[in-house]
Amino acid sequence: MKTVLFRNHIKSYLLISGISILIGALMAFFSIFPADDLWGFSYFGYSTIAFMVTFSTLIALFSTKQFVAGLHVALFVFFTYYITCIFRRVLVVIGGANEWSYVFQGFGEELGYAVPYAFASLVMGVLLWYQRYRKGWCIFIRVLPLIVAAIETIIFLVQFISLRQGLFILILDGLCTAVCVLVVIFDTTYDLEYQGL
Repeated sequence: MKTVLFRNHIKSYLLISGISILIGALMAFFSIFPADDLWGFSYFGYSTIAFMVTFSTLIALFSTKQFVAGLHVALFVFFTYYITCIFRRVLVVIGGANEWSYVFQGFGEELGYAVPYAFASLVMGVLLWYQRYRKGWCIFIRVLPLIVAAIETIIFLVQFISLRQGLFILILDGLCTAVCVLVVIFDTTYDLEYQGL
C-alpha cells in the first residue's frame, strides 16, 4: 500500500507550510555566504530548480488526490519563495544598504511574484500526481523531474570544473537527481482502482 503523507486536512496543510517556511529560511541563511568559493553555499538560495522539482515530485507522490497534490505543491513553492525573498530584504537592511521601509514594501511586491509561481506550481503538482499511472504521457511526467534535475546538475558540474566553485549546490543537485532516479526506477505506482481514487 502506498504511503500517504499529505491529505486534505488542515494539519497536512500546516505541516507543508511549516516545512516550506523552514526551507525558505535556510535558503535565505545560505544566501549570506560568499558565492565565489569552493563550497558556494549561497547558490542554494538562488539556483534551486532541481531541489524544488524534486521536493514537488515527492509531495505529489505522497498525496491522496490531484487537488491535494496541487495545493500542497503550491503552498510549498509559495512559502519557500516568499520567505526567502523577505529574508533577503531583511539582510539588505541589516547590511545597511537600505531602510526598513524596503522590507515592508517587499511584503506586497514579493507577493506579486509569489502568487503566480504558486499558481503555476499548483498546475505542476496536479500534473506530477499523474506520474503514478503507466500510460503514455504519464510516463513522461515521471521522467520529467529527472530530466530537469539532471540538466541543472550538469550545468553546475561544468561550472565546478571550470571555475572551481559551487561544490555544495553540485552535491545537493546530485542528491536530487539521485532521488529522481529512484522515483523512476522503483515503481511507485499502485492500483488506483483498488484504492477507489
